[in-house]
Amino acid sequence: MRRDFKNLHWFQLCVFLTSVQQIFGQYPNFGIQINLPGLGAVRGSSDVTAWSGAKFYQFLGIPYGETTAGRNRYKPPIPKRPWSGVLDATFAKPGCPTAAFTHREDGGDIEDCLHLSVYSKNQAGSFPVMVVLNGEMYFETARSRQPPNYLMEKDIVLVVPQFRTGILGFLSTRTVDIPGNAGVFDAAEALLWVSRYIRFFGGDPERITLVGQSAGAVIAHVLSISPKIPSGLFHQLILQSGTALSPIVIRKEPLKYSENLAQFLLCPGGNDLLEINRCLIETPVKDLTEMSSIMMVLYDSETPDNIGVKLTIGDTHDLLPEKPSELIKTSKKYPLMAGTTAHDGMFVFDANPAGDKYQTTVSDASS
Repeated sequence: MRRDFKNLHWFQLCVFLTSVQQIFGQYPNFGIQINLPGLGAVRGSSDVTAWSGAKFYQFLGIPYGETTAGRNRYKPPIPKRPWSGVLDATFAKPGCPTAAFTHREDGGDIEDCLHLSVYSKNQAGSFPVMVVLNGEMYFETARSRQPPNYLMEKDIVLVVPQFRTGILGFLSTRTVDIPGNAGVFDAAEALLWVSRYIRFFGGDPERITLVGQSAGAVIAHVLSISPKIPSGLFHQLILQSGTALSPIVIRKEPLKYSENLAQFLLCPGGNDLLEINRCLIETPVKDLTEMSSIMMVLYDSETPDNIGVKLTIGDTHDLLPEKPSELIKTSKKYPLMAGTTAHDGMFVFDANPAGDKYQTTVSDASS
C-alpha cells in the first residue's frame, strides 16, 4: 500500500513538472531578469523572429523619464529615478496621449508615458544598436503597427522609445512652462538612457544608429543639427519620409496658435499669458487632444501654419536657436541615409468623411 502511494506521488510530481514545462513554453513571461546599476532590476520575456523563428528577449515599457503630468506636461523630461524591486517589462504599456486624428485608435490619456522597449538576442553580446523613432505627422506614433519580429532577424539590439507628440509634445507659448519642442527633448533623454544602459542588454553604446520615420525622421534630424544635443548619443542616421528642412515642420507663430487653442477651450483670462499657461496645463488631456483634432479640421489649406503641430524656433531651451536650414551649416556631421516610403501621409484620408476613397486614391496614385 505504501509503495503504491509512493508511486502515485511520483506520478503526480511528473505530471506537475510536465505541466510547468508546458506553461513556461507557452507563456514566455517567466523570461529573463537584468540589473541596471543605479536604476533597478527589470524582468523581460521572450519571443521569436518572423521568418527563422529564432528566439529573442524583449523588455517592454522600461521608463526613462518621470511622469509628464501636471506642471511637467509641456516641459523637457525629468530622468527616471531608481525604483525598488523588479520592474515587470513583460507587457506593453500605453503610449503617450495623441490626437486620434484618423480614428484608428483611441488617443489615450496616460501622461506617465516616457518609456522604451528593448529587444535583444544575447545580453552577453556587443551588437550594433538601432533606435527607432516612429511617427505619423506628429499626430500618432504608430505604436503597434511595426512589430520587432522582422528586424530581430538581424544581429542587432532594437530600441523603440515612446515620446510626446502633437499638442503635448510641441505646443509653445515661448515661456518656461510651455517652451516648445518637448517631444524632441524626450527623444534625446531616451538616447541618453540608451547610451548608459544598452550594454546590459548586449548592445554596443559606440554603435548606435538613430532611425526616424515621418515625424520621427524630423525629430532625428533635429537631434543631429541642434547645438544643444551632446555628441556621442548616436553615430549615424537613417531618415525615412521626413527632414527638419521641410518648411511645413516649422510653426511660424507658436504663441498665436496657443492663444487660439486656449480660446477654443474657453480658457478664462483673455490674452493673459499666465492664465493661458495655467489653463493649458490644467485642462484634461482628453480635451486637449480632441480640440487639437478639431482645430486641424477647422483650419483649411489657406492657413497651413495651423495644420498639425510644428517645431518652435527660438525656444527657451535653445534647442533650435535658428532655422534648421541655418543650423545645418555649422552642425555636427553624421553618416546619413535618407529615403521615402510609398504613399506617406495618405493615412489622413482615414479622417475624412470620404475616407472610403482611400484605397481608390492609392490605386490612382500607383497607376
